[in-house]
Amino acid sequence: MTTRSRIVAWLQVILPLSALALLSVLFLLGRKPDPEASIPYADVDPRDLAERQAVTSPSYAGVTQDGAQLGVTAAEAVPGGAD
Repeated sequence: MTTRSRIVAWLQVILPLSALALLSVLFLLGRKPDPEASIPYADVDPRDLAERQAVTSPSYAGVTQDGAQLGVTAAEAVPGGAD
């Protein structure tokens, strides 16, 4: 067996084991995200955004059958508008 073959054989064992060790350390020592910490530049409550359904700054553009262009924009769109 040549020296190169021995090195390759050892590396086939050592490299996957070192990758496994590195990933284990990453997941075991990683910190959990703090749900109370908000985004420093956000002016809204993240819980409020998660609980309500809305789209901010929606826009729609299209062309009618006779070729006229139309566009609709809004500050916010929520489901279940006026019936």
